[in-house]
Amino acid sequence: SGTSNGGYYSSSYGGSNGGGGGRIALYCEATEHVSNFDNFTGVPMMEAGGGNDGGSTDRRGGAGTIYIECGGATRALVINGTTLAGEPSERTTTLLEDGMTSYSFDSLHIYGGSRLEFQPPNTGDTTVQLVTNTTKGDLSGLMYVRSGQVMTILPKAGKISLGFDVTSDVGSTIVTPERLSVEDATFTINGALSGAKAIEVSSGSVTLAASIGE
Repeated sequence: SGTSNGGYYSSSYGGSNGGGGGRIALYCEATEHVSNFDNFTGVPMMEAGGGNDGGSTDRRGGAGTIYIECGGATRALVINGTTLAGEPSERTTTLLEDGMTSYSFDSLHIYGGSRLEFQPPNTGDTTVQLVTNTTKGDLSGLMYVRSGQVMTILPKAGKISLGFDVTSDVGSTIVTPERLSVEDATFTINGALSGAKAIEVSSGSVTLAASIGE
């Protein structure tokens, strides 16, 4: 197990908010938990949530990051917060690798009310690309796709079951397979949606500011 939770806010010391979670990286060749990595059920606790003051959950910091290269989990990015049902969401986790314009993961996981965005500085006019094969979550999280960014989701089965909400800005692009199936999530597309020619919504919702298939 591993934890890297943020520090707690204390008004006694003039603080303003809980600290952000830290970073955990796990590298191994094999694990007894390989069959559980899909949804991280039954895996020893790995958590990098934002801290609060133990009572004022609106002062919670942003979640940290967990990166896993272990057994059946390859290039897995996990944002696993500590927010409980009914509590305010954690502050946004913003990845700020200087000059980074390309992110690629086999799987992207968002849990515990976490919010995630990529905002690397010093990228000039270069488009920031995010590619992931699968997405997983507990339906409490949110992914932001900012203007000038492209998020490509290429599931092996050709079907997307996000596990978390996605909101994209004007000037962004989300690329999906031709048949887009949205289950149990809110997909709010204010920019372009490319690749999709048909959208099936079995639960959750899809809001489009532009036509599909652009």
